[in-house]
Amino acid sequence: MSQRYIELIWTAVFFPIFVVGLPESRGSAILLAKAKQLRREGKEAYTEEELHRIPLHRVVIKSVQRPLYMLFTESVVFVATLWAAFSLGTIYLFTQSVEQVYGQLYGWNSLQAGYIQVAIAVGEVFGCALCMYTNRWYYDSAARNTEVPGTSIPEARLYPSVIGGLLGVTGGMFLYGWTSVSAIHWMVPTIGLAMVGFWTTAIIVSNANYLVDAYSKYAASALGAVGLVENVALAFIPLASSSMYTDLRFQWASSLLAFLSLVLVATPFAVFKWGKQIRSRSPFMKEAIIERRQAVLQQPLRV
Repeated sequence: MSQRYIELIWTAVFFPIFVVGLPESRGSAILLAKAKQLRREGKEAYTEEELHRIPLHRVVIKSVQRPLYMLFTESVVFVATLWAAFSLGTIYLFTQSVEQVYGQLYGWNSLQAGYIQVAIAVGEVFGCALCMYTNRWYYDSAARNTEVPGTSIPEARLYPSVIGGLLGVTGGMFLYGWTSVSAIHWMVPTIGLAMVGFWTTAIIVSNANYLVDAYSKYAASALGAVGLVENVALAFIPLASSSMYTDLRFQWASSLLAFLSLVLVATPFAVFKWGKQIRSRSPFMKEAIIERRQAVLQQPLRV
């Protein structure tokens, strides 16, 4: 069965489940549904978007324009985009390299080498679990927030990024590269792949959560910029796998990627340390801060 049919079956099975089972989470859509319900009950209720409806062509232009503008003017969005594009592109490249590496080193066929990709998938599952665990650190940060008291600090989302950049992604790449030797058991480079899957997922998820918290209503535009470059990287980076691992050999091909990751390792530390100053310079983030303060003020007092 071809890949296209597999994707078609996958979409046909899960798309109805997503449509029916996933609740609406966008605030404006929830308000619109509530306003329509009130009108059905005979009450005059309209949302601000209904009263000031924007033409469709302007909505489309803004939806394309703002993510690109934020990509090139917002340093945090630019760095998060580089991390996501490089990390996911590298994972896809590694999935292409395993057949070449394990086939030549251990004499495995394509099916046997394909099983190694399970290590990356297992690492990604544990990466998601780590982000769920570190949510408690994020919520606990509300107690020390002096900028918007009572709300969590956006930079507290970045703990997995701070921990995982050097130890996980770079370390995993070096381990995969320099243990890709026939004299070393196949489990050792496989552990390196699992480390990359684990920490890459943790970094990307935590960075995305940070963008959502820091940009508030502009989060969709920030994530749109990330997704655009990310998908371009996923389309082209894996194409370099065969020539890289042939020309540079196994050790240096993976090491080249590890050295490139070192350039990005320091960025979560910088955002974590100077996040407040960075947010004070961003017009989008400053607006999000104002919104959070207003939300806190509008909360009813508890006796």
